[in-house]
Amino acid sequence: MSLDQASITAFIENSADSAIFDNVAKQLNLKNYEVIEGGVRNAIELYQEKKSPDYLVVDISKSDLPSSDITRLFEVCSPNVTIVVIGTKNEVSLYRDLTKLGIYEYLLSPLFPEILETTLQSIMTGKSKTEVAPTKTGKIIACMGARGGVGATFLASNVAAMLAGEKLRRVVLIDLDPYFGTFSLNFDLKENIHLKEAFENPGRIDQILIERLLTPINERLYIFGSEESLSVKVDYNIEGLDEIIKYLKKQFHYIIIDIPHTFNDTVSKIIKKSNIFLFITEPTVAGLRDTGRLLQFVNKEVTSHRCIVILNKNGQYGEFDVDVGEFAKILKNKVDHIIPYDTKISIEFLNQGKTMENEKNRIANSIRNIMFDILGTPQVQQKKSWFKKLF
Repeated sequence: MSLDQASITAFIENSADSAIFDNVAKQLNLKNYEVIEGGVRNAIELYQEKKSPDYLVVDISKSDLPSSDITRLFEVCSPNVTIVVIGTKNEVSLYRDLTKLGIYEYLLSPLFPEILETTLQSIMTGKSKTEVAPTKTGKIIACMGARGGVGATFLASNVAAMLAGEKLRRVVLIDLDPYFGTFSLNFDLKENIHLKEAFENPGRIDQILIERLLTPINERLYIFGSEESLSVKVDYNIEGLDEIIKYLKKQFHYIIIDIPHTFNDTVSKIIKKSNIFLFITEPTVAGLRDTGRLLQFVNKEVTSHRCIVILNKNGQYGEFDVDVGEFAKILKNKVDHIIPYDTKISIEFLNQGKTMENEKNRIANSIRNIMFDILGTPQVQQKKSWFKKLF
């Protein structure tokens, strides 16, 4: 990225360092920079509510837990953010800890103009630093149902809403069904009708087009979907999808792709490209059969990502449900999450175009456990003692 295009914000605690940064920015002829009084905590608070810039300079001199604060800052910022840290402690151990977290450079305060200038020129002209950690990009989550109607889109919508609303991650939902996709209904929105050209013409894809085609739900959650006429033929070009994902991975922590219940080369490639595969099924013989077939493909073709098996609508058929233990035994695969059947709760939210972030009903709690699994922080349910069960 050129210096003219660079967007950089500095959070600096003392006025002397602020003045040095301002002078260096002017010498470099930066067009889009801002200096804010404060430190890393101020940055965290701000970017919980808005999109972060391309580059950040943050002061940790007043932070009691600098490593924890920098970790939190990375969590609320876009995945491709580059962070330079300013501090007063000249400690090798602190430098190593921060570098492992992914910062670009650690500069001592008071700032030296020459060192600051060299650092800013380096990060914004694409010159790599040998010690820098690999660029972070968003994770791809492929979400697919074993059969039509098992609730894959419903679960994808709510997992995305929880990641964005409860954990402040930037999330985009991609709907690969241009005719009958329901993301827009789940969020009570009107879908974009111009995605066909993006999927079919990879050469036209750039950041400006991507941002124009994204439908915002809020500051952190977006939909990338389309609603085409049934008379219009849509030919997905895998190269087009690759280009779209390449841009989205720089801006979002999670790209959740809702895959229609079908199987072709495009579906196969998406599954192989994903970091996490959410597989939704139901407690029926047909659900068991199709789950087995798809898992066989995944286990044979893909070994580089996690596969999370979700049994949805458990209890829908009462005594005729396939028992969960028997389901897993025949499948020869663990069932990671079980979502109870409750049509009243589901229909209530679907009909109102609402999602379940911050809700406490039993379906929301089960979906929330999937979110924690994706984040890598599974929640262990505590068993109640016999005494507590009395109350």
